[in-house]
Amino acid sequence: MGRPRKIVESSEPKLEVIPKVEEAISSLEHAEPSNSPEKKLFNVDEAADYMSVSAETIRLWIDHGHLITQLAGGIRKIPLESMVRCRVKIRRF
Repeated sequence: MGRPRKIVESSEPKLEVIPKVEEAISSLEHAEPSNSPEKKLFNVDEAADYMSVSAETIRLWIDHGHLITQLAGGIRKIPLESMVRCRVKIRRF
């Protein structure tokens, strides 16, 4: 097995995601109407179109906690903010 590895903490600053998310949401809200969606809640198919992925990918992201949903009229809806947060997470990797 060998010697146990010594864990060394990095002195580099950690990335903060929240300011980037807030900036992205703010830019969407202040964008021209033709560039930003007017809707705040999307169904799975609309979210898939908006994020350029399949509906199955959206369902997997929901199941794994990457996207948060709300029930609206018995239908699972995805808030725009949740999609922006997910998109920011995806860009980090």
